[in-house]
Amino acid sequence: MISMAEKMYIKQLYEDGVSKSEIQRRTKLNYRTVCKYADMEDWNDDKLPNMEPDHYPVLGEYIPLINEWLEGDVTAPRKQRHTAKRIYDRLRAEAGYTGGYSSVQATCRLHTLWLMLRLTSENFCAVMLRETNTRRMSL
Repeated sequence: MISMAEKMYIKQLYEDGVSKSEIQRRTKLNYRTVCKYADMEDWNDDKLPNMEPDHYPVLGEYIPLINEWLEGDVTAPRKQRHTAKRIYDRLRAEAGYTGGYSSVQATCRLHTLWLMLRLTSENFCAVMLRETNTRRMSL
């Protein structure tokens, strides 16, 4: 891993007119690495591609059903909750789903994260409200 100082050093040398081959000899880095940082304009690291699709053409009509099953799992014992594999099997058997497992898995993951966020924020709000009321009564 190259430090930011080394990256900036490569960029500075290149802007000062030093050839990429000479920079490669001075820094003892791979020529492709030197080219990458010499030619780089945008230094932001947040250029990761979005791996989640915006919509699921085949799964779209089944998402409310999946959400219903996962909402029902909130009150179920831990061992009796649906896994993504179980939801996929139920969709194929009960609803005639013909799509892939990875779409079901991604949808379950997103719903689970959303549900955890919602529950933790509700719990956080309830705790804060209780603490605020307790402080007011003690004054």
